[in-house]
This record gives sequence, C-alpha cells and structure tokens, in this order.
Amino acid sequence: MIRHFNKTIPVSLIFILTLLLSLSCFARSLKTSLDKNKETRIHSLSSSGEDNHHQNIRSEDIRLSKDLKRLDTLSKELESLKSEMLEMRENSKVWTIDYFPPEEHDRIENILFRYRMIRSTLWEIVSFYKDYREHFTTPETQTKGFIIGYSAGLHLTSYTSLLVTTFIDEPAGKRKLNEAYPRSEIKAGTYDMLLSSLTSIDHMEAIKVAWVLFNNEKADTSSVLYTIYSADPEYQAVIDRIGYLYKETDERITFILKKKSLLLPKTANRLRHTFILKLADNLKNKVGDNLYAIRGLLFSNVSDIKIPLTWPIKFTEEQKRELHSILRPGDIILTYTAGYMSNIFLPGSFKHGITYVGDTSARKETGLVDIPKALIAGINVKKLEADFNTELLESGLKADVIEAVAEGVIFNSLDLLLDTHINRMVVLRPRLSTAEIKEALTITFALLGADYDFKFDFNDGSYLCCTEVIYRALNSRGEYNFDLVKRMGTLTLSADDILEYYVRNEYRPFDVMVYAEKDHSADGNTASLYKGDKGLKQLKRLMNIQ
Repeated sequence: MIRHFNKTIPVSLIFILTLLLSLSCFARSLKTSLDKNKETRIHSLSSSGEDNHHQNIRSEDIRLSKDLKRLDTLSKELESLKSEMLEMRENSKVWTIDYFPPEEHDRIENILFRYRMIRSTLWEIVSFYKDYREHFTTPETQTKGFIIGYSAGLHLTSYTSLLVTTFIDEPAGKRKLNEAYPRSEIKAGTYDMLLSSLTSIDHMEAIKVAWVLFNNEKADTSSVLYTIYSADPEYQAVIDRIGYLYKETDERITFILKKKSLLLPKTANRLRHTFILKLADNLKNKVGDNLYAIRGLLFSNVSDIKIPLTWPIKFTEEQKRELHSILRPGDIILTYTAGYMSNIFLPGSFKHGITYVGDTSARKETGLVDIPKALIAGINVKKLEADFNTELLESGLKADVIEAVAEGVIFNSLDLLLDTHINRMVVLRPRLSTAEIKEALTITFALLGADYDFKFDFNDGSYLCCTEVIYRALNSRGEYNFDLVKRMGTLTLSADDILEYYVRNEYRPFDVMVYAEKDHSADGNTASLYKGDKGLKQLKRLMNIQ
C-alpha cells in the first residue's frame, strides 16, 4: 500500500478495482446506449421531470469538465517535476553522503513539497470519484467519472514510481529524500515508505488485474466505455494517457524489483500474466449486481482510510447571512481546512487566501479604475469588464470570491466554501482608501484565468498561488509593503506571513472583522463567530500573540 507520507493509504488500488468491477456489472445491467445528443436524452423523459433532469445533467457535466481540467493541470505539473528530478539526477556527481550542496537541499525539499501537494489534490479527485455512481445519474456521466478517477489513481502510482526510480542509484539523494523537513511538514522516511509501498505484492497485483479488467471493458463494443472512447476525442486522450501511465508504472516497478533483488519466485508467480488473467476472471465472476457487496469485498482491512480526517465546521444559514452582511468587496479571507485532503500550501494556522468580491451591485459601488492598463500592462479590458459583471458560476451559485486553486485563478462561491472547506477562518479588511480598494479589486479581477503556481515563486508573476493574488493586489498600495520569506529556495508569502505582517506593524494594516472556528462548548462541528475585538482576541490566542 502506498503511504501518504505519515499515513498508510492505498493509492487508489482498492478504488480502481471497485470502479472497474462495478462499472462492468453496471454497464451490462443497464443495456443503455450512449446518446451523443443530450437533448435526445432529456426529451425521452416525462415533461414533469425535464427541468430537474436537465439541471442534473448540466451540473454533472460542469463537475466533470472542471475535474478534467484540474487533472490535466496536475498532469502537466507532474511532467514539470519529472524534468526537474531528471535534471537534478544529472547534477548528482557533486553529491556525497557527507556533502550535499545547500541549493540542492532546497530543491529536494521543493520537489517533495510540490509532489505532496499534487498528490493531495489527486487524492481529492480519487476520493470523490470512488463513489461515482452516487454522484452521477446516467451511464455516460458515470463512466466519464470513472475514467477521471482511474486516471487520477494511475497518476499517483506512476509518478511515485518515477520518484523512486530516479534516485534508486543515488545514496545521497535517497538520504535527502528520507530526511524530515519540519518547515514543510514532511516527516522522515518518505523515500523508504514509497519504495515499500510500490513493491507490495498486493499493490502490484491489483494494478495488473485492474488493467486487464479495464482493457476488457474498453474492448467490449457494447460497453459505454467503448462508446465514449470511440466518440469523444477529449476522453479518448485521457484513456490513451491511462495506457501510457500503466505502461510506465509497470516498467518502473519491474526495474525496481530487479534492482533491489525483490523478484522472488513467489512474487514472480503471482505476477505472471496467466495468473493475473485468471484472478481478473475470478473477481469478475464473483461480482453480482450489488455494488455494496463489491465495496465490502474490496475495502476490507483498509480501515485507515478516513476521508476527510476532520469534517468542516457547520455554519448555520443565519451565520452565513451575518457573514455576507459584514463582508465588503476587497476583504481578505484566510482559511484552514484540516485533513490530508485539504489544500496544502505552507505550514501554519491558516493555509489558504481568498479575496471577497461580493455580488455585482456591491462591486459597482466600488467600481474599476478608469484606466486599468495603468495598473497592469497588456490587460484585456473587455475580459476584465465581463468578469467584473459576472454574477453566477456555471453551477448557478453566486460568484462572490476569487481564489487561486489547482485549476488556476477562478471565481468561487463563499457559501459553497463555508459548507465544504473551512475548519477555521479569519476575515481581514485592508485599511485602504476607496480609490486604493478600487485599484486592488481591479488587479484581482485582472488576474482571473491565470495558471496556478505550484512552485510558489513570487518572483514569477506569470503563475499565481493563493496568497500571491492577495500580494499582487495589495503590495505597494497605501502603506502595504509585504516582506517575502525565502522557503525552499524561492520567495513566498504564506497566509500566516500576512498575519505576522499585521501583528508587526504598529499602524495595523488590517481590521479583523470576523474570526470563525469550531464551537468548543457544543457537540458536533458547529461554527462559532467572533466579531471585531472578540475576533482579534481569539486570533491572538490561536497565534500565541501577546
């Protein structure tokens, strides 16, 4: 089983088998052909259910499209990491057990940190699509969900095998990969744990069996998977990528086994093609129509999968209304989401930064600067104005916050985040004039659509991480002059750095508007709101500030 650094977690293998086996059973039980035209699907229903069905299909398509883009972004970033690792290995002639150049130390930490962050995001995808039959309603959307989840799982395994093989002949590199990096919250023993997980016989066997089942399903001309592969070029590319990832993974694991002299007779027998085919056939024959029986069979003895580790706090509708009444466009929201599935940025009490932009009526009270090109060279003014007037997300939720996530700099909904992503939150109001807030908002809107910065390098403005959006909007405006902090060889600004900046400056560059955390006096995960000075007091307690 692949370990998630300090937690033992199977890398999608149980998930893969569950999906493959249940998909095979499900596709045949439905006996439903895939319509290329969604309108045909909709009009086949009774008129009373048309609107709801149409909305469900639209919501499902939006989710699939979003995660397909997210998966593509992560795949490209993993390829970038691959190039960096291979380049680093070429420089390894200067490494010794007793001497490791400081700049190379930072690079190793940076690679591990980014790998962990991408890994966490892939796990979010795997976790969601594990229950693809519950999230999607048609054979087409369910099968597309399966494809995305399976691809995310194979990305996890493939690039783990890449990291292990890249440094397998580099004692100094392996030693560095096994070191603890407290500032990045990476515990000791990473390389050894990844090596052990990859060479688990159950792990290797499951990968091979899953691949056989997947190919069988893809070759079946009556399957939905076959139809999607034949008719949808976008998903065809994802499926072809799955084949490439499997081939690379299989070759690397075989190389590792031979290199470490782990290909013992018992292991070789269990990995023989004839044995794998027989096992796949036996597993398929055991599958009935009951998905839960399959899950019970395949998820046995994996009780350490607890996703998420901590549930988000629950905001009441009244609390949400109160928050909306307090917030103004330009307010900064810093959040923390517990559990290894959360967005990983830099260690601290807060890990993510968001800008509240409100609805269109609230924005218009502030407005955009008259000549935005004076703020950002090359800005697309028409796009800026269109974004400024965007009221809703595709899902129909209010587009009232801007944040940088794996997909890039995007609109999101505050209510959605309150329901799903927050264990702790503080709202800061910049002490700026109306004109300065207008400038900051203009820059924030101008950054929409930028790609995510997985390297967290604030010297490069072409890619942006969450707090970098805040930095670009506020720095050099009014009295703001943030001090960037060098971490892992790059200049960064974490959410906690923003709070440290607030504490250090006597003029107090922000007002603390609201602090939210779990209500420790109540059962469950009820949220508690602290406003104004009470919020500041709670924040100081959390940050150990006198």
